[in-house]
Formats: sequence, C-alpha cells, structure tokens
Amino acid sequence: MSYVEFVIFIVVATMILISAFDGYSHVLQHMAYILDVNRKTLRTFHMINYLRFDYHRHSVVDSNVKVTKTNSYTSFAFNERIDTSKRVLYQAVPYEGKTTIYRDVYEPYGTGYRLINRRKFVIDGEYSMKLSDDGRFLEIFTSYYDKCIIPVKLPMVEIVSIVVTKAERKMR
Repeated sequence: MSYVEFVIFIVVATMILISAFDGYSHVLQHMAYILDVNRKTLRTFHMINYLRFDYHRHSVVDSNVKVTKTNSYTSFAFNERIDTSKRVLYQAVPYEGKTTIYRDVYEPYGTGYRLINRRKFVIDGEYSMKLSDDGRFLEIFTSYYDKCIIPVKLPMVEIVSIVVTKAERKMR
C-alpha cells in the first residue's frame, strides 16, 4: 500500500465515521425529544385520571360540586367520604408555561373548614377546568389533550362483572 492509498483510506474512513456519528447524534436527539414529550403527556394524563378516579371513587351521592374560575386559577371542589366526610379542592394555578395543581383536603371545623392535607403537582402546559353548559360534565382543558370530559353525575349502577367471549368469524 502506497502513501497515497493510505491517505485516501484515512480520508474515506474519517468521512464514514463522521457520517455515522452524525446520524447517531440525530437519533439520540430525536429519542430525547420523544421521551420529553412522552413525559409531559403522560404526566398530564395521570393528573386527569387521578382527578377522575378521586372524584368517582370517593365522592358522596350529593357531592356538592363547585367549579370556579378567576383570572389567576380554576378550581374544582366536592365532598368525599372515606372514613369521615371531607371537602376536596383541586386548584390549577398557571405560571410561566407550567401549571401547579394543588389538591387540598379540608375537614369540617366549627362553621367552616380546616386544611388537613395538601398535595402539589406540577405539569407542563395549560390545565384549566370548567363545568359544561348543561352542568353534566367537568371539562378539563389541557395543552396536550385539548378537552377531556368527566361526568359529574354518575348513573346509579354497579358493575358486577364483565364477560368477554371469543366471537366465531364467518368465512367468506
């Protein structure tokens, strides 16, 4: 192998390695973007589902639902009963592209309520709540899922079982 062939080999090998590392870099950047978006959307989904589960599982029959909206926050409140009767307040406060959601639990104290527990969740993007025009649904508006609806008044039914059977396909 002559000196010229060796130099050409080094140049071609260097170009192949640069192309490979550049492609690998783009794959890593794309993967980081996908993971970031997935983290944000999953966190928002979990917050919506947490509120839905909390309301549907723990609220009392006449849960005294109240939804308020001000310039600085939106809130959703209801009565729940696990051991004793309590008041739960979800408050969504937007700040610099993120929304802080507070879940406050109050117990009756004299003629008012006393705060006994506070949880704080921070999610990316918009998160606001309002009652639908007919009052049947809680509408949650988010940056990632647009409008999600949660029924405020559940039907008086109990799911006893779900039966799934395999259907026979007819051949054409």
